[in-house]
Amino acid sequence: MEYSEPSLGQRLRKAGKLVLLGMVAVVVFLPIPLMHLVGVLGFLVLSGLAVHRLRSREVLKGAHGRCPACGTEGSYYVGFGSQRMKFPITTSCPACHIGLELEPV
Repeated sequence: MEYSEPSLGQRLRKAGKLVLLGMVAVVVFLPIPLMHLVGVLGFLVLSGLAVHRLRSREVLKGAHGRCPACGTEGSYYVGFGSQRMKFPITTSCPACHIGLELEPV
């Protein structure tokens, strides 16, 4: 498994981008009746993601190994490169599509 430890500055930038995107959604949808609720909801969801991103000190970048079911060697999908490091990690084999739980060795 590959992981990284983004600095506080990197985490603040990513979280700030999410909050800014949420504010843009509020500003765009605010003047439209009933759609302003979507903007506010979007802001709340993106703010929650920003807090999650800010708290993630270790993030998972990728995983590679051999499938115990079919024996195929390959890379496993573990998110978009910013998933918080928390075990076990649920994924599936790209060849046989069996569900797998990844643990550190």
